[in-house]
Amino acid sequence: MPPPSPSRPASLAPRAAGRARRRAPRWRRLLAVLAVLAALLLATVLAAGVALGHPPTAIWRELQSRSPGELLRHLQRRLQGHDTLQTLAGPVLSRLQARVERPVPPLQQTTLGKGQQAQTLPRVRFDSAGRPMPLAAADVAAAAQVPGAALAQGPLPDVRVDNVAALVQAVREARAGQVIEIAPGRYRLEQTLQIGTAGLPEGPITLRAARPGSVWLDVATVQGVNLKAPYWVFENLNWRGTCTGEGHKHCEHAIHVVGAAVGTVIVNNLMQDFNAPIKVNGEDGRWPDHGLLQFSTLQNSAPRQTRGPVALFDLVGARGWRVADSLIADFVRTGGDRVSYGAFMKGAGSGGVFERNLVLCTRSGISQHGVRVGLSFGGGGTGPEYCRDGRCALEFSQGVMQNNIVAHCNDVGIDVNRSAGIQLLHNTLINTAGIGARGLESTATVQGNATDGGIRARDGALLQAQHNLAGADLADWWQTPDALDLRWRQPLPTAPSLLAQDFCGLPRPQPPAVGAAGQPGCAPQGGR
Repeated sequence: MPPPSPSRPASLAPRAAGRARRRAPRWRRLLAVLAVLAALLLATVLAAGVALGHPPTAIWRELQSRSPGELLRHLQRRLQGHDTLQTLAGPVLSRLQARVERPVPPLQQTTLGKGQQAQTLPRVRFDSAGRPMPLAAADVAAAAQVPGAALAQGPLPDVRVDNVAALVQAVREARAGQVIEIAPGRYRLEQTLQIGTAGLPEGPITLRAARPGSVWLDVATVQGVNLKAPYWVFENLNWRGTCTGEGHKHCEHAIHVVGAAVGTVIVNNLMQDFNAPIKVNGEDGRWPDHGLLQFSTLQNSAPRQTRGPVALFDLVGARGWRVADSLIADFVRTGGDRVSYGAFMKGAGSGGVFERNLVLCTRSGISQHGVRVGLSFGGGGTGPEYCRDGRCALEFSQGVMQNNIVAHCNDVGIDVNRSAGIQLLHNTLINTAGIGARGLESTATVQGNATDGGIRARDGALLQAQHNLAGADLADWWQTPDALDLRWRQPLPTAPSLLAQDFCGLPRPQPPAVGAAGQPGCAPQGGR
């Protein structure tokens, strides 16, 4: 070995070499780590798959059609009951999962202006066809600037109630055009409010609190309201499931919209600790079409311990519903197959819209047990007897998802299952497996979206995908996307668009940028 250079003492040579290694470009070190992880994942998948009796060709097809997170959870499920394989491969899969699924930064106060608002909002109007017209972002912003807006908006009440017995009587005897106002306080509902009296488009029946957050309805039964009549409005109310015993078998719904309940409006509500706080479905051949959910918060304070379905907005068979400007968060499910959804529309329904929503599959622990999907047309499928057409030739048709932000899902952020004519436009997906379509019947246009996951079609689904930013490191484009600080680092790629507004309800400039936040001025930074 040659002697050390005179200018570099022998004792310093290893230290200098260490400094040189540390100066290696960060991207090279990252690539090396990713390469090792990919090799480990591939080797583990192949070894476990072959050990479970799957031919290598089938395993390769699975590798091509599934995200890394999906593959890991699929293998974890298949290893259950195979003690030896689970002992050998389980720790490796857990370590890989911790690498693939990024941790979630603190997001408890993050709303990006979505969900229940602090002030009472302008009244929702109905168009000439009896359909509720969503509130405009400009009107909501203007209401927030008016002193005393929480008290000034809306009509004077016709009926005031201050106890549960009076509330039960008021909703039973309500007439078209009435406003029922609940006095501030906390009310325990041990029986379902049965509503069968119809409002009118020009005179809906309104059940409300004067100020958001001033009234809590503690639901200690399967459902808080069973609504079977058209043109009811629920506003400014806080709902909380308080059922105990048998896990979360009870406290299914805050509001169950059924059958003839056309034109239902749910605006500026908070709904917490239900399996499906809003459930919409048909009954006796009638369907509650053309509803509106807007500026509401749907969330859970703990994982749902139930074998029943968990989807914070669960629509089966209805047409023309719109879910807008809402916060949908924390829907972990620990029972049954452990699959849960933020919101879905299915059951041979049609014409639904998800727009300008913030969906946070979990605000902590992305690798908790179970599978979480953000928004879906088709969900997990529907039994034919519950479908609008009696057979579910399609789960959903002509649905639109636009200008939504979906984050921290350990599965796809947006899902299309056996649904046709779907449009997925200008959504931003952060720390999810991206956009997925499945089923031979599925067709979707995917344009202008931004995701660090992939855009995948499987089982014969057909996607027309163009002008998307997919598989990207979103931190190259936004400040701190995992923390939902979406201020631009640099101008985003553009995509043709017919959408006039963006996530914030602001005009979308031309040429339009990919993703939900259409311009630097719409730059959410967390908080309200």
